[in-house]
Amino acid sequence: MWDVPTGRIAAAIERRVLDWWRTALGAAPALTNACMPQNGATETASLALVDPDATAALVISLTREDQ
Repeated sequence: MWDVPTGRIAAAIERRVLDWWRTALGAAPALTNACMPQNGATETASLALVDPDATAALVISLTREDQ
């Protein structure tokens, strides 16, 4: 969990991470809406394509950028 001052900043960071996954890494959502009936499927990616440590490093970088 990362501490960010507002929900707006958290949402912007999330959008940038998802954009990086989709465009730079070519990682499509790993799950379908049927698998996640409460929503959130678009916020998933395969671990075969996305490195959790690299994602965490990006989030840390973005949280520092927005402070």
